[in-house]
Amino acid sequence: SQLKRSLTPRMGETKNEGDVLLDSVDQLNVAGKSSLDSTLSKQFLNDKLAVDNIFFNLALKGGRTVKDLDRLRLGFMTSQPKTTMRNTYNGGFRVFVDATTRTMDNVLSNLTGRQLKNPFDGTFDMAKHLLNPSESRVMRQLLTETFPVKLAKLFRDAADLEAVGNSDSGLAVFARKVNFLNTLSDNMFKRGILTASLNRRVNDARVPIIYKEYGNIDKKKFVSLNDMAETGNLRLLDNAIDPVTKEPRSIIDEAIKDAYQYTYQEGFVGKDLFGKLAQQGIKAHQAAPFLVSSFMPFPRFVANQIKFNYEHMPIIGMLPLDRLSKKSIENISVKNAAKYYRERLPKQMTGALMLTAAYQWRAMQGPEETEWYEFKNNKGQIVDGRPLYGPFSMFLFAADIMYRYQNGMPRKRLAQHVRDGSQALLGSSLRVGFGIY
Repeated sequence: SQLKRSLTPRMGETKNEGDVLLDSVDQLNVAGKSSLDSTLSKQFLNDKLAVDNIFFNLALKGGRTVKDLDRLRLGFMTSQPKTTMRNTYNGGFRVFVDATTRTMDNVLSNLTGRQLKNPFDGTFDMAKHLLNPSESRVMRQLLTETFPVKLAKLFRDAADLEAVGNSDSGLAVFARKVNFLNTLSDNMFKRGILTASLNRRVNDARVPIIYKEYGNIDKKKFVSLNDMAETGNLRLLDNAIDPVTKEPRSIIDEAIKDAYQYTYQEGFVGKDLFGKLAQQGIKAHQAAPFLVSSFMPFPRFVANQIKFNYEHMPIIGMLPLDRLSKKSIENISVKNAAKYYRERLPKQMTGALMLTAAYQWRAMQGPEETEWYEFKNNKGQIVDGRPLYGPFSMFLFAADIMYRYQNGMPRKRLAQHVRDGSQALLGSSLRVGFGIY
């Protein structure tokens, strides 16, 4: 071609037409108007494989740009102050759920004789760390020094943006930065539940009995989380022995998992029902930006929300729906089943109280034809409560069905129930704010 011939140097010429053209390509590249430079241009002309690689790299860059634009859009969705208020209120509701679940767990420990406790041991730890965060802030700093990788991943720079991933592009970074209000709220709850969970787990484990024989811990006295921090033994949180099974365990990993579950950000690496749901949703989200995010912006949040409702909804939570994988069925035993239901019962008892409270709330609205998500404010105005209810919407939906049945109100068609139930289970991730603005 003429361009290729021009690249061949001519005797007696300092710069031919091709050199001038390559200089122009470099200038466009420096100015950010072209992805090609002079080196790639030469490869383009002389190497067919290089040409294919160039187009592949350009397509890859283009795909990343589309993904980054989608992440930027999601970042702005969660950056609204109303969204931060919604998430903070939902986190506040979760404090009551956490406290009730802990109390029920203590009661069951006393009834089964597994461990005698004060029924309110650790019940108010989460509330304490939210109202007086100084201790949890210091503990976060100490834990970050001891477990830098684990804590850096937990307290990341974006609360709701699981699709942002580890991208360092300008758009992805900006998406995380505009989300700072939601991140502040998110990290506040993570910091509180992390410290509360560590306190509870260390107290329950009776540390002097389960740790290996090294460190500065006095084995003859009871050791709390604060004692471990003061003696520089926080590293032992990652090297414990279960007092019942005598198997190795990592208390810090268990507490970090509690923090992810509290904020509906659990990763679901397993192959159970919720793991597959989350993994497929996130893969589809990343493979088809804008398309999937248009109707499901936050698939990990949705999977966590479904799991929360399943575990806490009375009776339904006792069905082992999350153990339907082939491997889980093969590992079924009396011991595993007992442990499974022992861990599930406190959540079921809490869920029963939540459903009772939801029914009382529905009864307060009266027999008027209000939807399951509507309530009356102090002025008698009908308010859409879906953004505020969030992950608790399913309990309001179930309470509405019960209320209508017991009070002889008109019943909805099955198709309407399916639509409303889907909206209660999945719809909170599609809305922002409070609905009263």
